[in-house]
Amino acid sequence: MTFGPVTLQYPRLAAELAQRSGPDLDEAVGRIVEEALTATGLQVTSRISTDLERLVWSLDDAAWGLQEQTQGGKASGALYNQAFRKARAASGLLELVEGRYGPAVYEAVQALSADEEAVLRLLSGP
Repeated sequence: MTFGPVTLQYPRLAAELAQRSGPDLDEAVGRIVEEALTATGLQVTSRISTDLERLVWSLDDAAWGLQEQTQGGKASGALYNQAFRKARAASGLLELVEGRYGPAVYEAVQALSADEEAVLRLLSGP
């Protein structure tokens, strides 16, 4: 399995995931996405694709709005960053539910502040 943008930005993570298959890969990708949800405090009540799509659109809209407000000096960068990370975590979950592991990992890592080291530690831990 290839991991597209993950390979370009996070080559060590992509290499680690490429060594996995079947249930081991499922668990690894699931662990990354769940960590993104936990880290952002995002509570998801439904894991149905259509519900997740609506959630992603809603969170993306909120993040875009905060980005514009931040650029206009009306909101803090921290608020925008938090909204962006939540939207990426939700998007990661949607990608996971739809079986697209490469995009799921990419979105989840973005939600985790693009910290490849932390994600690698997550995969090597219990």
